[in-house]
Amino acid sequence: MNIVINLLFQSPALSIVRILLFMTLLAVAGPVRAQQSQQIQVGPNILVGRESDGTSWEHFVAADPTNPQNLFGSAMVTRTNRQIGEDKSRGYLSRDGGYSWRTITFPEVAGTVDGDPVVAYGKTGSVIFARGHHVWRSADGGSTWDTPRFVYIVDRPQIVADHTNGRYSGRIYINAMISPFVIFRQSPSHRYGRDDYHVGMFRSEDDGRTWIGPVTVATNHDLLGRGLLGLQPLVFTDGDLFAPFDSFPFSDQERTAAKSLKLPSFYYGFALSKDGGATFAQHQSLKTQADVDIKGNSRPFFAGDTSEGPFRDRAYVAFA
Repeated sequence: MNIVINLLFQSPALSIVRILLFMTLLAVAGPVRAQQSQQIQVGPNILVGRESDGTSWEHFVAADPTNPQNLFGSAMVTRTNRQIGEDKSRGYLSRDGGYSWRTITFPEVAGTVDGDPVVAYGKTGSVIFARGHHVWRSADGGSTWDTPRFVYIVDRPQIVADHTNGRYSGRIYINAMISPFVIFRQSPSHRYGRDDYHVGMFRSEDDGRTWIGPVTVATNHDLLGRGLLGLQPLVFTDGDLFAPFDSFPFSDQERTAAKSLKLPSFYYGFALSKDGGATFAQHQSLKTQADVDIKGNSRPFFAGDTSEGPFRDRAYVAFA
């Protein structure tokens, strides 16, 4: 698989809520007539969820591959007078293409530290909702939910489902931080101690019912003073799995150096799997065609073209 990355630069002031609504409207837009193929049609603003005390953030939305009128979104809700355990994940279900929404709550997270929810539709139309250390599955598109599965996710899960007809069609992947420092923070004999950051991949081969992993994508063992977080994975039409991550400064020395020299804070890398997430090749830096490392000041979002069109298997990245 030859990976071609197209860069899209995004203003950091762009509203996340507007991104959510924009993505929703694009997801449900019907075919545009040939003479209008260069136009983007945007409908009215829709209120997805209302919270009487607090704000929502870290929004994510997915469309059902079996019926694009079905949408499911996710967000974190932070209360005005925040206490530990008062960040709550929410789901948002629409069955009319985004014009009306129903809020979904998950009672299992009550009283627990919560955050970083993401969502995907499986190839069959099932919904997968992941947050914290748990993953939920809904076989009926989001109305009812199975008992959540425990998955060892430390931070920032990112999810993708293989909707292609490739050799691993139907698999679902979660790319996330799996840093062992949470386990070994009280153990000074651990080789890397609490500065140890790993990114790992979980996979489901049965439409989200059970999960395998994590399989290591990358570590920071050769990046002293920097941590790693997983980014949005991509599946190409031949089944290859693209697992990106960012490297960020966490030591005082790294943060001070980046600030004083006015350097970009984030470096970007990736690893590729050709066996459905069972193993990954050695990770490498994300580079331009001129062989220059790509750096930025935000965590980017990746998207891939799995259509039958002329840009099939092209990958895109947007960042500030």
